[in-house]
Amino acid sequence: MPMTTDTKNLEEIIIKAVGKAIKSNNLATKDDVKTIIKESNLATKDDVKTIIKESNLATKDDVKQAISENNHELFRVFLTKQDALDVFVTKDEFNEKMDNNFELLDKIYGIVKRTDEEQTVVSQKVENHEVRITHIESAIA
Repeated sequence: MPMTTDTKNLEEIIIKAVGKAIKSNNLATKDDVKTIIKESNLATKDDVKTIIKESNLATKDDVKQAISENNHELFRVFLTKQDALDVFVTKDEFNEKMDNNFELLDKIYGIVKRTDEEQTVVSQKVENHEVRITHIESAIA
């Protein structure tokens, strides 16, 4: 990370304070640290608050409002996706349903085919009976 002038100045001040503390066999006290911070001209908590207010940055309330406005759209999208997961089937489920449908169609086709064959046989029998009845009627008459 490149050093800025403030960082260089702070580094020099800290080195001087540590050097003095080492020479005098004294460690830095709270007052020493406070003095170093005052001399280094670092931003305070109040400075940061002022900068934030003046720079017109988004506040916590602004973010909450933006999120709540977007929630309606997000919920609609997520709800749609959840509905899709609930309504639509997977490929395996689809294949299973189709297999069941084809089995049912095969059964229905078998029933219809048997009925058609039976109807053909019965029709021939009825036709034979009609021919016989016609012969009998003509013989009687």
